[in-house]
Amino acid sequence: MNIHPLFVHFPIALLAVYALLEIITPFVNKKAYKTYVEHAKTWFVSIGIVSTVPTIITGGLAGELVGETKLIEAHESFAIATTVVFALLASGYILRVCDACGVSTWLTRVHTLIARALTIVRRISAVFMYPPVRITLAVVGLALITITGGLGASIVYGPGIDPIVTFIYTLIIGGGA
Repeated sequence: MNIHPLFVHFPIALLAVYALLEIITPFVNKKAYKTYVEHAKTWFVSIGIVSTVPTIITGGLAGELVGETKLIEAHESFAIATTVVFALLASGYILRVCDACGVSTWLTRVHTLIARALTIVRRISAVFMYPPVRITLAVVGLALITITGGLGASIVYGPGIDPIVTFIYTLIIGGGA
């Protein structure tokens, strides 16, 4: 039984909305709206990345039902790439929340190894939290979601289901629909 479709739409929706919010944030002028959008982005990307876990697990199980093909492998590769891009962004937002709530301070008191690890993660995530990098990664993530979804649609409905899916299939897999 393939339950992957029950899980797949949740992270797609959350991460796509997050990416769109990230892209429009520079155009938001009012401070109150900007604060609200920052909180919304934190929730969307955090819950979205957590919800990719059952999606990837059930996708692997669904892939076993269908069997390994070039199309399945491409779909899995793009799904993993999508997850990595959004995980980088989510780590920065989650670290911000941990710092604001004092969790990071508490963890550094528990063990020096944790303190060192947090320092490394904080330095790396600072790069991803720089606004031009965040926006670029959001655009890349949105493109990866689109490609992953197009390849998924090719698996379920065939590569000729619509012009966008046909284009993605031809671009990634090659050949006609």
